[in-house]
Amino acid sequence: MNVDKAYRYEDQLYSDGVDQFGDPLPTSHIKVNLYKYDILSRTEKGIWIRYWNAKCKKFILLSAKKKYACLTKEEALESFKARKKRQIRILTSQLNNAKESLNIAKGNSLLQSLNIV
Repeated sequence: MNVDKAYRYEDQLYSDGVDQFGDPLPTSHIKVNLYKYDILSRTEKGIWIRYWNAKCKKFILLSAKKKYACLTKEEALESFKARKKRQIRILTSQLNNAKESLNIAKGNSLLQSLNIV
């Protein structure tokens, strides 16, 4: 397989701008972009890609479960979905922790149970 590009999907949040008074509009939208990276060289274990600008390069270990970039668009899309599912799990856990902390603060149940108040 002779591939000269590696691929990565990333999401980007865009503002919908400002109103006539210069105040930010309360809406925004997300776009999912496909980034293509030139493969500079190949090794037995992976590839080197041009990263960020012409002077930077990054090594991608092809046997790794989590890769920065993939050799096919399909694999890159699956990687993006896995990253977003993980992000949802992390943020859901953080939201649940914040809700629990707020409930504790409202009722001071923890402080009362420890006989602090």
